[in-house]
Amino acid sequence: MVLVPHMRKGAPWFIVMESAAYTWDDEDARNIPNVVKKAAKACEVLGIEPSPWNCRRIAGLVIDGLPDLIRMPSTPPAEYHRASFGTMELRADGQLLTAEDIKLEKEGATYG
Repeated sequence: MVLVPHMRKGAPWFIVMESAAYTWDDEDARNIPNVVKKAAKACEVLGIEPSPWNCRRIAGLVIDGLPDLIRMPSTPPAEYHRASFGTMELRADGQLLTAEDIKLEKEGATYG
């Protein structure tokens, strides 16, 4: 999740990584001081005064966006070539249960 100041061009962005989403959880009362510190840091990075009002607004934005962040896939879905290279069939006692086309995945650039 990326927070970008709307009215300030060239201002730095604040990024909440998916792996750190649990640290913004406000359901656990023990985590509230951590959320307050992170919201104050976000205000500092974004160039906003870290007042209680602004910290509460930033924390609310992040906490409201967490479900979308968690549901978002970490990688784009795989792309496949259009051509089918055969069919894979699952049979039981000679009866066809299901069948699926065999397709090769497109490989993008690989590094390293």
